[in-house]
Amino acid sequence: MITGNNISTTVPLLDPSRFNMQHNFSMSTMSLGGQAMNVAAYTNMMTYELNPNLHLGTSFSLIQPTGMMGPGNYGLNKTQFLYDANLQYRPSENTLIEFNMSNRPYYNRYNRHRLEYHPFYNNYYMENGIPD
Repeated sequence: MITGNNISTTVPLLDPSRFNMQHNFSMSTMSLGGQAMNVAAYTNMMTYELNPNLHLGTSFSLIQPTGMMGPGNYGLNKTQFLYDANLQYRPSENTLIEFNMSNRPYYNRYNRHRLEYHPFYNNYYMENGIPD
């Protein structure tokens, strides 16, 4: 015989309040060596709180430059797909263990799309009194 309450509750791991998603679309134009170049970019950033000390984050960007024609374009006219994945574990206030995977170019490692610069990701730590 099975006894106990049969109450339906949300599984804490699948709680939608732990999930955050942001989208960004930007367009810009610039002049490089006398040639005009236009860039359109879409970025999606997602974070998920597995528990208060463990966070998973991803981001991906689709970048489409146009306008650079000819032999001096250095491959700048190709669509690019860039991604990041990040797992952060903070066992104590002064300890952070982080695993990252990214295909972004090295010169772009500390760009504004990384999760530590993500405003909602950092707001979690500010709201809970945990320093970055």
